[in-house]
Amino acid sequence: MCSLAVALACGPASPSGNEQATADLRQDRATPQVIALDPPEDRARSPHTGWTRAHYEAVFGRLLLGFVANRSPAGARTRYAGGEKLPASMEGAIRMLPALGAWLACACNPDRVVVAGNELDVAALARDIVVNGTDPRSPDYWYPIGEGWTQRKVEAASVAAFLVQTRARMWDRWGPFERARVMAWLRAAEVPLAANWLGFQIARNTARIAFEQPVPRGALERQLDLLERDYVGDGFYSDGAPHRFDWYNAFVIHPELTFWRTAIEHEGAPEQARAQRVAARTQAFLAQLPYLFDSQGRVPPIGRSLAYRSAVLAALHSSVVAGDDFVEPGLARRMSSGNLRFHVDAGMFDANEVLTRGHHGEQPRVLENYVRPGSQYFMTRALAVLALPPDHEFWTAPEQPLPADLGDFVHAIPAIGWMVEHDRDGAGLVLHNVGSSTRKASYHDRYKKLSYAATTWFASETEGARPYDATIVTALDQRFEMRRSGAYAFEVAPGFAWSRYAVPPEQSSEQRAKLPADWISSAMLSSSVSLDPADVSPGPSPSVRVSCVYPGLDAAARPYEGSLALREHAVIERGQTDTSAPWWYVQTTGEDAGAVLLAGLEGWTRAGPRLDFAGPARHVLGGEAVWIGLGVEQPHTGSRCFASLQQVSTQPFDPAPVLAAAPTVEFEATRATVSWANGALAWVDLARVLDERSLELGPVELTGPLRMASSSERDGVRTIVAHSLRTLADERGPLLQATNGPVTLACQIQPQRLRCEIDGPVSVQLGPAAGPATLRWWPSGWTGAPSNSDAQTVTAEATGWLPLDPPPHEATTVMFELTVG
Repeated sequence: MCSLAVALACGPASPSGNEQATADLRQDRATPQVIALDPPEDRARSPHTGWTRAHYEAVFGRLLLGFVANRSPAGARTRYAGGEKLPASMEGAIRMLPALGAWLACACNPDRVVVAGNELDVAALARDIVVNGTDPRSPDYWYPIGEGWTQRKVEAASVAAFLVQTRARMWDRWGPFERARVMAWLRAAEVPLAANWLGFQIARNTARIAFEQPVPRGALERQLDLLERDYVGDGFYSDGAPHRFDWYNAFVIHPELTFWRTAIEHEGAPEQARAQRVAARTQAFLAQLPYLFDSQGRVPPIGRSLAYRSAVLAALHSSVVAGDDFVEPGLARRMSSGNLRFHVDAGMFDANEVLTRGHHGEQPRVLENYVRPGSQYFMTRALAVLALPPDHEFWTAPEQPLPADLGDFVHAIPAIGWMVEHDRDGAGLVLHNVGSSTRKASYHDRYKKLSYAATTWFASETEGARPYDATIVTALDQRFEMRRSGAYAFEVAPGFAWSRYAVPPEQSSEQRAKLPADWISSAMLSSSVSLDPADVSPGPSPSVRVSCVYPGLDAAARPYEGSLALREHAVIERGQTDTSAPWWYVQTTGEDAGAVLLAGLEGWTRAGPRLDFAGPARHVLGGEAVWIGLGVEQPHTGSRCFASLQQVSTQPFDPAPVLAAAPTVEFEATRATVSWANGALAWVDLARVLDERSLELGPVELTGPLRMASSSERDGVRTIVAHSLRTLADERGPLLQATNGPVTLACQIQPQRLRCEIDGPVSVQLGPAAGPATLRWWPSGWTGAPSNSDAQTVTAEATGWLPLDPPPHEATTVMFELTVG
């Protein structure tokens, strides 16, 4: 069989038709390529990571070594320890196909490679997986794709993409019986499922159409319609449930939609319009993606399937390989190399070159019950770029910086309720989450924390105990057994994240059904907002959280607030339990050292590590979890409001200066005013229903049914952030007014320049000034291109109002800049 596979893997003729070129190509493919497992870095072309194409080849080579050592004799299943049976053994083999397919998709890559002295036939390995896995006579037969939610429907998508990707090099050289058996197994997907599984069905039907195989009339269209219904904006789809926003956008949804729009022809206006629409949504998603990586390549650990690691790159890679120009090549490689390098350095491979099961190595608590030995090979989607030849811009362009490389920033993704904050000298990248949620109890910790930090991760539920790290709960009997609801309402803006949710009372289910829930309205605020990470900034101040707790009718509530959780090794702690200003500081030592300070600024009367939490507290990365809790002496009836300050760092720090510079917080009913030592001001209304009002924050006046507003100044530049704003004015007079209902905005104000991010149409006051005014706007996001490279420009005389009403676009917000003179 292996000799036949070698004969069939000689490759297609050169596209030029030149016989000599064809002969040279076949000879090149017949000559094994030596893959170095420790290639030299190139800091000139890749200043941030040092990685080149050779490093991706090294990852590919290590994957091959582990796979070959653990594959079955027929080659279509694997025998990883504990995963010798279906479906794990099938997953372990099929999930190698994205890497094998990428390698074989490029004529630049030979059939054979030499890795650590072992000569391996890539084409033969791939052929054995597909041909023997779909042959009923083979001992490795995968069995038919059944009805319902069967794992084979997931794996079939990888088979489908592989067949299309390697058609000339594989399919066209297989015999008719082999082709027939493959297509018999890859039967059409007719009855639509839901969530990201629709993407797998779409991929299967797309491949059948590409090979001119029948697909039931309307089946593909129904699947596309259902998946499009899950689109919410800013490039994100919910993963089936209304608020389940997670990394499956990158793992599956965008890659499979990119496969659909590029693998087959789209005839007719409706299909062409759909293809353009999904492409624009992928473009919007990729414009948000750079904000979700820190400078080490890590991402916020929100959602499930985090053991798939670098599969977060799949949406980016599928787009680049498809020929899209949505992200500059140097930025695309910076994201890719940073993430892959992080995982390789953090223990992605064991001593036998088998992928570990976890995120930083072997970490069982990271795994869901569907992640079996072999499932982790879903990360091979991160090697799709091996389909690009060495002279492609992805490999040759100099690396461009991520936002996290340039400095500190805050960035909001309004459609899904994520606000990202980066503090390179502190906690690094933190995702403040008010939008993501799930109804599935076992996923509670993965979606419902209020903050997820790339460096600290989170505590997870154990034996019925619900750790309250990175959230606010009520626990009247201090049992911490109830899960909070998803957000009934949420809003984000740069430096601001608010939500309103409920917590059921701690009672028996029979009693609980008769008792109303406690309601919590909570907002996180940052005093440092920059609309461009390239702006030199002093870094975010400690985040401030203001919250109001509303007990159920005629009931009492005992609220708690938790800090981000650390892995507990040796712990150094100190604190103050003075009821006027309780605080606690925890510092851990060891492999994942870190430090956290949580201080009560208003309302809280107690502080301590894991305050009142008596149950086991396991960290999801392994070991015990420690966090700081704030609480109150006695339960309270009636609404009560609170404020706190949190500082997190990967390095030990002295809490005294942080506490000395803590802002003051004053409540007037549900309205909080926060005053920082640097002169920054913020105002938040935590009420469920908002009133129209006029608000003065220093030299600016704002009107509207305001949820929040903040004002700060640095180096002569005033920054304003507001949610639900109608008008904005300063000492010079009106500056801006919403023209079609209240807007959310963040603006930097200078005498001759106004730069804003907005989510709706506005009119800008030009005012009396010398010279004409120029108004430019462009979609929000980070693509590596200059921010104004695709800007739309309007010029006018410097007087009166100039309207800005951008045409429909996939991003929730746009940037605009007005310059005068």
